[in-house]
Amino acid sequence: MKKAELLKTEHSVQLRWLSNQLDNISRNNRSFSSKNEVVERAFDKLNSGLIIADADLEHFIFIHLSKISQQRLVTTLRVNKKRMGLGVERLQVDLSSLNNGRLNQIL
Repeated sequence: MKKAELLKTEHSVQLRWLSNQLDNISRNNRSFSSKNEVVERAFDKLNSGLIIADADLEHFIFIHLSKISQQRLVTTLRVNKKRMGLGVERLQVDLSSLNNGRLNQIL
């Protein structure tokens, strides 16, 4: 599947990826875009409604993401598509160090 076709699918995955990337900006100041503040404001505006239209999300991606970020998103979508084809569901959670230790003990 080509890049343009992939970016028109799995909008919930794209939104989750964008949220995670924007969280990373504030944590470690990695370059997500040339203008991080503008991207953050635009993303907040995008998220202000109850429902995010697919067209609005696609517009945000094409306008505010750099080419490298778009390629990373496409890679994420390809990996997600392959995983979903295998019947695997990935859960994203934050573990406290105490709970992480407990899980390691169980293993």
